[in-house]
Amino acid sequence: MKNCINKSKTLKDKEAIARGLAVKSVVCGKENIYTVAKRYGIHRTTLWRWIKRWHKINADVETVNYGRPSRIKVMHAEDFCWKIPAKSSAPHTHPQRLSEDVVRRILEIRDKYKRCAEVISYELSLEGIKVSSSTVKRVLNRTHRLNKWSKWKKKRPHTERPLADRPGALVEVDTVHYVDQLTRKRRYITTVIDLYSRLSYAECEEKIAPGLAAKAVLNAQRAFGFKFETVQSDNGLEFTSYFSERLKQNNIKHRHTRVRQPNDNAHIERFNRTLRQECIGEHMSYKHTNETINAKLRNYLDYYNFRRHHMGIEFKTPISMLQR
Repeated sequence: MKNCINKSKTLKDKEAIARGLAVKSVVCGKENIYTVAKRYGIHRTTLWRWIKRWHKINADVETVNYGRPSRIKVMHAEDFCWKIPAKSSAPHTHPQRLSEDVVRRILEIRDKYKRCAEVISYELSLEGIKVSSSTVKRVLNRTHRLNKWSKWKKKRPHTERPLADRPGALVEVDTVHYVDQLTRKRRYITTVIDLYSRLSYAECEEKIAPGLAAKAVLNAQRAFGFKFETVQSDNGLEFTSYFSERLKQNNIKHRHTRVRQPNDNAHIERFNRTLRQECIGEHMSYKHTNETINAKLRNYLDYYNFRRHHMGIEFKTPISMLQR
């Protein structure tokens, strides 16, 4: 018994195996219930309850001999489950427990609108049902309707955001996705902006990949004429470990923004909007090739970096910020 118990990892597993060993002594060993109960230091009624639960656990074990139905199938101890877990100590009822109608209504709103617990609680209040958001979360958790953090998802270490007090101290990068409505052809524009000077760079590709995103950052560094120290990006698929490794080879640090916090990359998001409004547009025609798009981007970036006045830098041009 000692060897079997030591194979388990938790106290609950040890107790479940000990119950199974006691039942096994009665069922397979044909020992007296009073003798086994006295050996394990329990009451014989407790052991009898364990035997009844063992029968329920193994109710699905097939005992019919289909080869020769006239004979009883010879059963072995390995055919049965001998772990008898403890019953839950949670109360079956509670005076403040939600009614089945309220629980059903919570699940209906969740399945229909896919909204969070706070919104569901507000929707119920409009119907005259007062339920707190924490109670709604417990109901969603019990019914496995919460989107929990996956244990397989990589958690990146947090690094402090550097101050953009000099050119190249902090550079943001992002990708603008375009899908042609007729041909469903995709194009991707990688955009780069330096937070100190607001110098910007963009180039178009037909596919998205970490290597192409890193190449765009290095091209922007050559175009700007100063060294990048830290590059900040969101958690997109093109900014994975290979992207970080390529930047590390060029002595550039890479940091990610917080998940679902686009304000962390506010400058590049605003530049993407400006690029859509003043250069590319909301939709890209399938007639345009990468060469024509990149030529159009170069012409616009020449205006954006050298002649366009920016309110964020006191109506100066980005190139003038390098001449201070």
